[in-house]
Amino acid sequence: MARCVRRFALASPRPSPPPTDGSRRCRWHSGATAAAIRGDSGVPHFLRAGASPPAPGYSLHHLPMGVFRPCAGGDRSPRIGTRVGDVVIDLRCLSRSGLLPELLQEPSLGPFLEAGRDVWREVRATLQQRLLADGSPRSLKHSHAVLSEATLPAADVEMLLPVDVGGFTDFYASPHHARWQQLPNWHHMPLAYNSRASSVVVSGTPVRRPRGQHIRGGEPAFGPSQALDLELEMGAVVGGPANSLGERIPLEAAADRIYGLVLLNDWSARDIQGWEMNPLGPFLGKAFCTSISPWIVPLDALAPFRCDNPPQDPEPLAYLRHDGGVPSLDIRLRAEVLPPGGARPRHTCLSNFRHVYWSLAQFVAHHSSGGCPLRAGDLLGTGTISGPGPEARGCLAELARAGGRVRYLSDGETVSLRAWCGDEEAPLVDFGECVGTVRPARAEGRAD
Repeated sequence: MARCVRRFALASPRPSPPPTDGSRRCRWHSGATAAAIRGDSGVPHFLRAGASPPAPGYSLHHLPMGVFRPCAGGDRSPRIGTRVGDVVIDLRCLSRSGLLPELLQEPSLGPFLEAGRDVWREVRATLQQRLLADGSPRSLKHSHAVLSEATLPAADVEMLLPVDVGGFTDFYASPHHARWQQLPNWHHMPLAYNSRASSVVVSGTPVRRPRGQHIRGGEPAFGPSQALDLELEMGAVVGGPANSLGERIPLEAAADRIYGLVLLNDWSARDIQGWEMNPLGPFLGKAFCTSISPWIVPLDALAPFRCDNPPQDPEPLAYLRHDGGVPSLDIRLRAEVLPPGGARPRHTCLSNFRHVYWSLAQFVAHHSSGGCPLRAGDLLGTGTISGPGPEARGCLAELARAGGRVRYLSDGETVSLRAWCGDEEAPLVDFGECVGTVRPARAEGRAD
């Protein structure tokens, strides 16, 4: 059996803001603190007899999936993992031990996502059985050698992009965000545009202020954007075998094509976007960077938070029509703009996923309705998720549309997105954090 990197450190349950130099370095701690994670028995605290449950946001019910690499050791290659409490579990190790399917030995989640819902649920059920702190012979508490190789403190890993994004489509699905334009087709189909998969990055990656063409002093000019904005969104990660070219995915099968959700910030240069949009829509103003959180939260973990929004009015065409209410999720969202130095946020938005008018299944059914193939790893953004009140505006541009003064993002400011289900102080499911710090536009001719 191949050996995996073993590291000891005291973990932190909440990621820290990214370093100001733009790197995503790991934090280092003394090896003397190993007992905080495994104790003298070598068994993680959540597997010890009589132990309290793991941190609620990362319980055995959650089991998000991501890709990471250890901060140190001879083998720092990417591998698939999950998280329980303050511990990251190396699923490649468990797979090499014969406990999980071989496709989890890949450096990417792509093959796992493509395998489909039956495999997703089998892996999830196996992990829940293996990680129970009970007397069952299937529990990993009896396999100290495997545990010592497969468990790492969360603070001692570097989280990577959780999926190789093949295609990125961004929808426009919040009525409170869309109300400013009053489009006649908005209530009849989920509107969207195809964005750039190549500029999707993991949380913590710095955001370089883009240069582009915009209007300055009434005339076209080229230079750094002066209207850099955030967008509070969530992204749905597509899974399952791809539909063939020309084949549509019916609504009743569409929900099974979504593996899970991530936080998503679709950074936007409003001055570049405003000048270029007519007649074909967004282009360079929204193509320079999109940040997503590192852990994909499976829809199965969100099942207790399912809810129905009211029936859609007018009733959609048959290929988009749900019987009764529209399936949604009760996920609480927060966005903050933090000045340099960690001062109190100068802007805070509080919203909820329930403010998305169209369902995830409707996204998939409409996207494929003309025969467009959807592949495992494709990313479907919800669009800005704004709520009904002034405290729920999911981007800075909405402040200007509402008649207020808007101060767009400055160099050095950090945007932090968070999402959770249940109580914020003790969430039942925690999506973690999606953060990015704005860096100045590159000087002409420089590549750094």
